[in-house]
Amino acid sequence: MSLNHSSGKNQREISEKRLKNLKSHLEEYIITKNETQITEEMVYINHFTHFTENSEKYINSFCDIATIFWSYERTKEVRKILIKIEEILTIKNDPDLRRKYLAKIKLCWGCLEAFLGNFEVAHELFNQGYEKSADLQLKALILINSGILYSISGNNDIAQSKYHESLLIFEKLQNNIGTSLVLNHLGSLDLNLGQFDDAMIHFRKSVGIREELEQHALLIPVLNNVGEVYRIWGEIDTALTYYQRSLKIQQEYDEEKRKLVHELQGFEWVLEPWSYGTINIIKALENHKAILLFNLGLIYQSKGDFSRAFSYFQQSLEIDKQVEDNQVTVETLFQLIFLACENGYCGEAIAYFDEIQRIYLENKNSSILISQYYLVSNALILRSNENIKDYAESLEILEEIRTQEIISQDLKRYTLSFLMEGYLTELKLFNNPKIFKKAHNLASELEELAWEEKSTVLLLFIKQIRAKLAFIQDKLPQSRNLLETGLEIAKTKKYWQFAGFFFRELANLSQHEKMLLNEEKGKISMGERIAIAKLDVIISHISQNQIANITEFPDYALETIKGMLFEMSDLGPIPVISESVEHLLPMDQSNETLNAVLLQKLALLYTIAIGQGNSPNYGLFGPLPIPDYSGYVALTYSFKIHDQKIQDARMKEKTFAVLCFLMPEDFVPFFSERDQIIKHLDEAISDLSDIGEITLEWIRGIKQKIIELK
Repeated sequence: MSLNHSSGKNQREISEKRLKNLKSHLEEYIITKNETQITEEMVYINHFTHFTENSEKYINSFCDIATIFWSYERTKEVRKILIKIEEILTIKNDPDLRRKYLAKIKLCWGCLEAFLGNFEVAHELFNQGYEKSADLQLKALILINSGILYSISGNNDIAQSKYHESLLIFEKLQNNIGTSLVLNHLGSLDLNLGQFDDAMIHFRKSVGIREELEQHALLIPVLNNVGEVYRIWGEIDTALTYYQRSLKIQQEYDEEKRKLVHELQGFEWVLEPWSYGTINIIKALENHKAILLFNLGLIYQSKGDFSRAFSYFQQSLEIDKQVEDNQVTVETLFQLIFLACENGYCGEAIAYFDEIQRIYLENKNSSILISQYYLVSNALILRSNENIKDYAESLEILEEIRTQEIISQDLKRYTLSFLMEGYLTELKLFNNPKIFKKAHNLASELEELAWEEKSTVLLLFIKQIRAKLAFIQDKLPQSRNLLETGLEIAKTKKYWQFAGFFFRELANLSQHEKMLLNEEKGKISMGERIAIAKLDVIISHISQNQIANITEFPDYALETIKGMLFEMSDLGPIPVISESVEHLLPMDQSNETLNAVLLQKLALLYTIAIGQGNSPNYGLFGPLPIPDYSGYVALTYSFKIHDQKIQDARMKEKTFAVLCFLMPEDFVPFFSERDQIIKHLDEAISDLSDIGEITLEWIRGIKQKIIELK
């Protein structure tokens, strides 16, 4: 008997030592993908029977091992270990032990079932765990998870009730980590409901607690959420600072995951919404980088910096694919399609759409959101096609989606906006009263949504739409008032992309009014003619006053300023290369001949105005007027440079060239640092050996440097 007892004791010691060793090395096995060792350990656990004594110690060890597996989404192993714990509780048949651990096991089972999408089973397990638990903190954790599931299912009132009940418990326990977690979830619920003021209150409280605790890992999602509210409000620079701060913390934890796990100790079994599924909190924070990159893409897209937006969306997409969350992937692909279509990259847009189509065909019976993103993406591709039949089909798709309950608020905004743009296009082609009525009703719906969400972006879009509708109805004073109001809001909020639109539309409106004046000469008094002739001066005055206090270039400057190069060739002054001016000047964008004629006219005008021949003028000149386009000016820089194409040997070393930048008149104050501009241009030209080295990319680099000088 003594020998058997000794043998049993030795076996227990071996078991305890092995379990302790497994806890120490399990994370290493998972990270290094040592599946052979993991399988061996799971076989040992499955056949483990040494729990007649020290049962509680073994249960704690198994709980710790299950938690590590859970942190890495190893659901198969988690399930087996939970079964083993239940086996121990059953064989031991100790009421106190069951009472102590059964609620914890129900919480773990509930999280596992929720992660696998079995929400009804998860709800039942959470309810059982709540009823059986005497541990207040455990009850609060169960309530958080229940609230998350109800929120995902759209039962927002029940979710809010669960969160508040959990919050009361955490506050009573003075558990600040739990309190901050619940506050963030309450804020997220407010955000989804469009209650942005309440959301900001909850998020700020959560940030305050986490900063005091120096729990920086938990700051990652809540800083992102604060940024999201500011983005919706139109305060994009403030939003950007929160996104960047969150991303910086995220990158620190990418390098040290153990620190993240340590900070979340005791809260590992909390679900985190990831798109419309669930994920454990540690994995969610690791993958939160994709959300941050996505939001940064949205920010730079709204600022008109499309190349940077594209880069962030691409980085987000790479993480989305690793996470293997199809809904998140589809949302990112949709943004890439939108960006590509807006910038004329139809080939890239179709490639991204093909990927959405593949995901849709695999998930069309299980995900309404993926189906809706697929349909809107299809409409977007069709409307980018110049074929009128495709455009009509695009409108039909959008109108069909509008009749559905659109799950994503962002997708709803895009759908209604695309539909409105479609109506406006139809109105330009056919002045149909039915289409006008549809457009008017949709504008009212969008405006109601904008005020409900306090969305500056949507309000500016509505200003655009109503100005266009007024113009179509020949209500020009009303259109002007809407454009001027929109311009003021856009510049105040630093939405430069919108500001550029409003300014250009005001210039277009002025041109239209001039045309009407020319048609009506002789039918109006001289005083009326003078009043209309002053419209451009008024526009310029308004715009100058609005940017008087701005000390740096607007974000859309790089795309708005158009660069070109003229030279004195064997045939006289000619345009060499030029960025397209069709999106700057109010002209017929489809008339390439008009563009070419204008460039030739400018080449002749500016080379002669500056002077060429035996005593040409070199340096920076302007602003100079652009013929027929009031409100726009040119800044020119003349220089001499070698040109191997010129046949006349006498001209090769002293070819006269003019670098020209066209821009709105409002941009002139930004070019006050003329000495620095001249210095930079002199240095840039001196680095060239021939005029053939000047490319559009080189000109764009010059523009970028001038903008940075300011």
